[in-house]
Amino acid sequence: MVSGMGYRKVVGFFLIAIFATTVLARNAYAVDLAPLDGVAPPPGVKGASIALGYRSFDEAYVAGVKQPTEVSLRARTAALRVGTYVPVGRLPGYFYADFPYVELDGNDGVGDVALAGAVWPYANKESGTYFGIAGYLVLPTGDYDVENTLGLNRNPSGNRAVGALQTGLNQRLYNRFNLQVAVDVAVFEDNDEYFGSSLQIGTFEQRSLVSWQAALSYQWSRAFATGVSYFNNSGGEVRTHGGPWSGEVQNERVGLWVRAALSPRMTVALNYKQAIDIQNGLSEADNIQFRIARYF
Repeated sequence: MVSGMGYRKVVGFFLIAIFATTVLARNAYAVDLAPLDGVAPPPGVKGASIALGYRSFDEAYVAGVKQPTEVSLRARTAALRVGTYVPVGRLPGYFYADFPYVELDGNDGVGDVALAGAVWPYANKESGTYFGIAGYLVLPTGDYDVENTLGLNRNPSGNRAVGALQTGLNQRLYNRFNLQVAVDVAVFEDNDEYFGSSLQIGTFEQRSLVSWQAALSYQWSRAFATGVSYFNNSGGEVRTHGGPWSGEVQNERVGLWVRAALSPRMTVALNYKQAIDIQNGLSEADNIQFRIARYF
């Protein structure tokens, strides 16, 4: 018979096994925008960028209560993004593809390819008003080994397709301020090759995840801008091996953003985010991304 302390450790291990799998997936597949991403690009532009990211998780929460089980999870990513202006009739549009490489606590490999397309039904450069609609598709093309899902899932790939639909509004305020708001919903395919806390391969399922976000930026000059952001997730309950649904997301995060133009066609950006309220899942202690982009 398991002692009281032993029982709590078993339960804690089970929760972290689930959360380590799902929190990384939730954050990766929620459509996380940077300030000014909602501005339609100029006609004919093409772009390529390299993004380097680092994320760390150090605490687990259940129903808003911090769990005693120790957590230490680190993720590093490098992603190549290539995109091009694609008009949709007379409307501005943009399409891009992300090709990531992921290192998750010593297990590294190719991540899942992500495709995105956006169209702006309304784009007014003079007033700085842009209303856009975007679709996202993550394909299970990365490295995946079911053995790496025993306990904590440390696979570069999610081994499932993910789709998301987003709509957003960008509005220039006064001369230099810019407000951006967006909402999206993500849906997930099942992963039929998953261990988790079980010794038998089963199915990992996740319900739809709803996210909304807002960002306020300030253009100090034509070459330099800063911003702050707020992000909120809800939904996304999970289950494995046909068990009960659990772990509803009700999480909040804030961020700081800096972008500088090195030339008329090259920019660098730094984004730092941190969780401020976690109801279920792993608390994101640090989320840092550096991106350098070149436009043609």
